[in-house]
Amino acid sequence: MHRALFLLLGWGLALRVAALAPSELLLLVNQNSPRSLELANRYAALRGIPPENIVYLDLPESVLAPAAEIAPADFTRHIWQPLDAALHARHLLGRILAAAYSADFPIRVTTTPPMSLTGLTFTRNQIPSSGLITTGSYRSVFFAGPVQANGPTTDSRSLAWFRAATPKQLLPLPAMLLAYTGARGLEPDEIFQALEKTAQSVSKPWKNAAVYFITSDDIRSQMRAWQFPAAQAELAALGMPAIITNTPPAPDTPVLGLMCGTAWPATLHAAFAPGAYADHCTSFGALFHTADQTKLTIWPHAGAALTSGTISEPFSIWTKFPNARFFAHQIRGCSAIECFALSTACPFQLLPVGDPLAAPFAPPLVAQLGVRATGQQLAALLNLAGASSNAILRYSFFLDGRCVEYGADRPGLILNTAEHTEGYHRLLAVATCGDEIRFAAQAAAGFTRQEKGRVPILTGLKNGERIAGETPLRLQIAALTNASEVGVFQGERLLTRGTERTLTLDPARLGAGPVTLQAAAWYADGGLVRGAPLNFEIARATPSPKPAGFQALEKFSANFPNLGKLEITSAGTFAFSTTNTCALAVALASAREVAVTLIPTADSLTKTARAGLVFNVRDEKNFDFFGLIGETSGWTLAHMRDGVFHVIAARGAPVRIGASYRLGVRATASGLECLVNREQILCDKNLKLETAPLGLGVSGPGAMFAGLAVIPSKEKL
Repeated sequence: MHRALFLLLGWGLALRVAALAPSELLLLVNQNSPRSLELANRYAALRGIPPENIVYLDLPESVLAPAAEIAPADFTRHIWQPLDAALHARHLLGRILAAAYSADFPIRVTTTPPMSLTGLTFTRNQIPSSGLITTGSYRSVFFAGPVQANGPTTDSRSLAWFRAATPKQLLPLPAMLLAYTGARGLEPDEIFQALEKTAQSVSKPWKNAAVYFITSDDIRSQMRAWQFPAAQAELAALGMPAIITNTPPAPDTPVLGLMCGTAWPATLHAAFAPGAYADHCTSFGALFHTADQTKLTIWPHAGAALTSGTISEPFSIWTKFPNARFFAHQIRGCSAIECFALSTACPFQLLPVGDPLAAPFAPPLVAQLGVRATGQQLAALLNLAGASSNAILRYSFFLDGRCVEYGADRPGLILNTAEHTEGYHRLLAVATCGDEIRFAAQAAAGFTRQEKGRVPILTGLKNGERIAGETPLRLQIAALTNASEVGVFQGERLLTRGTERTLTLDPARLGAGPVTLQAAAWYADGGLVRGAPLNFEIARATPSPKPAGFQALEKFSANFPNLGKLEITSAGTFAFSTTNTCALAVALASAREVAVTLIPTADSLTKTARAGLVFNVRDEKNFDFFGLIGETSGWTLAHMRDGVFHVIAARGAPVRIGASYRLGVRATASGLECLVNREQILCDKNLKLETAPLGLGVSGPGAMFAGLAVIPSKEKL
């Protein structure tokens, strides 16, 4: 006998998007990175990415090195094969039109010549000939032209238009990186703030803003300058001013977008509108582990939502960069990833960065889903507000990720719940309007079908609860005793499965931000029954407190002749500079941990800069090092052996000038841990903190330090 349906209307979120619906975007997550997990959690909640569209990948630690690169075989193994398997297993192959990578992914694939992460995703892991990559002579099926001054162009179109035009053809898969958080990258909080701003529309105060095309004699500017006059005229016809000038906009000037070409753009203090795009077309804009040339992250720092740069020398070939029609596509309402696809002829080496669903000029569509149960029938009705009265509307419905109706002309759906398995089910409804450029809005609701009382219930947390990131989650699963196994899902990611009804989860596996879990039960007849979702918030884990027992070292002895210059300041910091690698060392009987505060200066991220802790000092040419390498912007563990510097491991980091970073080296039973602000960054099981002099090592322009201290071995960490 069928029991009543329990409706969960909390999922009925009304979301506005343009041209590309969240249900058509695949979100890829590095499950081994707290930053990647948190960014994915927050982005999925902000944009309404369906859980079946989120794929968790098991990436090696090596991708977090300053170079942020991956070999083609490892790209296939760790990224493409799991991605492709998810598309097939979840029946998403015909639905997904684009992909978004969360943070902490490799951005460069070591093909010959190199391709970007998004470039090889675009080709669906098919490596083009080296000639096509080098010369940029490939022409994307999405590219809307022109290829020369006053040449022909095609209309702005949605990715869905291309799919409808070629239903039997597997199109390229455009992709973007949500944010870059490695060497010379972005901090999590500025990323989240930018995403929230990007989700806004361009409101009336921005109507006086303009697009700026900055010209100069630099070849980086000249290669694209021929596009600017026609783009200016097209934008004018759309009611948007565009200014061609050799002068950057003045401070606080409202800017809708900017294109220039220079290796070293000046810091811009303009006011960028939501969804604004900016670039500077330099050779190494996405080559973050070198100090040469300004990186693309200058634009998010300045307030632009979208940017791009190449991961390898582009030889000033315009086809490898977005052309000036990017802004015309955007103003017509295309989403960011569609603007990149339409305006980039050869995307093999380009790394687009930002929110792929950003569409600030889209109409404000809002969808609301109403659900009502009567006996074994479930009636759903989708209402779309904001569309023009003469718009032709189409409606699609997906149950648990599978399409049950696509492109229908009626907004309602009736389900016979008796045809569906017991447990929780999620109904996603998407309404669209438009033809060449399609606009969409979506909403979702859930229901639970009870029949034999086999639906598991997850307890131990309350819906909407906020928990600390350091506190283990202690959960219970209530299910019938004849359930052979129980488990917990995060979307389509199975976190645990076994016979235990009480379990403990590490919040670090889930990531900070909004999290949804579902209990699951497996039965002897082979049935899998899922419970209702549990939604809660995990706060970002705070670093462990400084352990007791630190002894500050206020007096130093210069053990080596090439000490350099040491200046004690009134603030208690000390500057240490030299042109040669050296050590300011103190002899200790023993130590369990050593720490110092590093304050990077303007010169700390230059090619010759190196600053950090030295330990296991044997003489001035033989010691171990943990600290900042300025050239790579990476926290680095290294040996100095006979005067030669050997890097053991490194992690790219968005180091900020003037910020304070507490560096630590700690001896543990499992090896040597390297800490930054009490967070473990690197670990080496073969190294120890030996009884020897330790202190500071510097080369190049020097650095600022404070608070050198140790914990003697007799103290417990």
